[in-house]
Amino acid sequence: MTRTLAELNTRKASETPYTFELLIDGQKTGVMLDVVGQQSETFTSKATAIAKEYELAKGLETDPSAFLVSDRTRLMTNKLVAARLVGWAGIKEDFSDEAAIELVASNQDAFSQIVEASNKIGNFIKL
Repeated sequence: MTRTLAELNTRKASETPYTFELLIDGQKTGVMLDVVGQQSETFTSKATAIAKEYELAKGLETDPSAFLVSDRTRLMTNKLVAARLVGWAGIKEDFSDEAAIELVASNQDAFSQIVEASNKIGNFIKL
C-alpha cells in the first residue's frame, strides 16, 4: 500500500482533538476530556512558552529558598500536561487554561490519562 505525505502528517492530525472519558479508579465519571496530540502545533507552541516562562522565573530568582525547585518544577509539569487539554464536558466550571491546570494538579488520574491519550498517535491518525 502506498501512502501520501498528507496521510502520514502526524503533526497536522494531532491538531484534531481526541475525546475520551475520564476514569477514576477504573470507574466512568461522565467527564469527557478533549486533548490534542503531543506533536500538535497547539501543544508545542504552549510548551515552548511554558519552558521560556520557567527559565525566566529561574533567572529572576534572588532568593532560591523563596520558591523551591520542586514546587517550580511541579507547576511547570502541571502546565505542560494541562496544555494538551483543549476542552471538556461534564465539569460545571467553564474550561480555561487555569481550570485545566487545577484539574491536572488535583487529580492524578486525569494527569496520567491526558498524557497517555495525547502521546498515543493512533488516537489522532488512522491508517
